[in-house]
Amino acid sequence: MGLRDTRMKRATFEVIFYLFTIALVIWLAVIGGFSLSGFSESFQSDIIQISTYLGGFTIYTPLLFLSALIVIFAIANAVFIKDNEHPATQSNPSWARIFTVSYLYNPEDSFMWFLAKQLKTPKEIKWATNIGRVLFLSVLLFGAIALLQIFVPQLSVSGTPQTIQQISPTSDIIFGSGIPAVAENGSLLFIFFFLLGINAYICAKFFAQKYGKTEALWIFFLVGMIFIAPLMGYIWGSYHTIVYGNSEASLWATRLFGTLGAELIIMTGIFIWWAIWHFMNNLILKLLEYSTAKDVLAIKFGLFLFVILVLYIIFEIFIFKKRKGAEHQLVS
Repeated sequence: MGLRDTRMKRATFEVIFYLFTIALVIWLAVIGGFSLSGFSESFQSDIIQISTYLGGFTIYTPLLFLSALIVIFAIANAVFIKDNEHPATQSNPSWARIFTVSYLYNPEDSFMWFLAKQLKTPKEIKWATNIGRVLFLSVLLFGAIALLQIFVPQLSVSGTPQTIQQISPTSDIIFGSGIPAVAENGSLLFIFFFLLGINAYICAKFFAQKYGKTEALWIFFLVGMIFIAPLMGYIWGSYHTIVYGNSEASLWATRLFGTLGAELIIMTGIFIWWAIWHFMNNLILKLLEYSTAKDVLAIKFGLFLFVILVLYIIFEIFIFKKRKGAEHQLVS
């Protein structure tokens, strides 16, 4: 398979995986609305109130639509960026370059990958190309933070949607955990990718040819991490202040979450870390609302993480055996 075919395959995977994630979260929320009676109160009234389950779902609909639109960046990256090029280095950039930075699942364009190439150790980060491994690691990492969050509420990085409607705990947990993690992260990623695209256009037009591609990439990543990522943290904090009315302490935590989430995406080229972090934060906050004993919740959530850890170990053993089998076939 040629490099161009590989790029198109990766872009197709990015789009399908991301849209599937959005569809799955919407489907679960709809199930929570119908099967678990989340929509029942709204259907009994002539007016949809924002504080109801259906009202909250309606408010998030434009954000979900905007979240889906960020697949434009993955498609543009595959179409306009040549093989072995980066949006910040390819010569003769047009205005379309601002739509070519996509970090839905693109570790090869990340700072981590670039740095490994500079250190001549690209094999050391091949682990990031396996989405199963990334999913397991992100759930374990941010699940562990969520576990600590049970006893250290200061680790909470954002608020959750609240309804005055009496709905089942399952409906509230599904909606409060999944919908914000996808809708809010996705809509802010649109802004994030756009700003990185402007950064890439400037680097390609004014630095790549004059100073070299390596220097242009250093500028691209440094500007992204020093200026754009903190800006995203400020935008994230401002959004949550408007929606959830955060206190000053939680506002700084939310801004830090937005900044570190953006930094993680630039460094790894993968949006999953940020989305899972948000999901786990909201999940544990919702579980705490319905839990009468923190110790019991911690034990149950710890068991959940232990199961994930066991599944991850099995997954790695399977990958190892599969790789060894492929190497044996090549030798024979």
